[in-house]
Amino acid sequence: MERDNKKVIVGIVAKHIHVNQSKINSFIRDELKQAIFDNGGIAIGILSPNEEI
Repeated sequence: MERDNKKVIVGIVAKHIHVNQSKINSFIRDELKQAIFDNGGIAIGILSPNEEI
């Protein structure tokens, strides 16, 4: 029986962090990405166009 090598794609929404009044950084935790990779998945970062999410 032939094995199917499909991978799961997981979207991760980045968290916005206020650095100062004019600058916002977006972060995704490395531990979360690594857990997806370690289990055979593909992690895709999703950046929100605003800080509401």
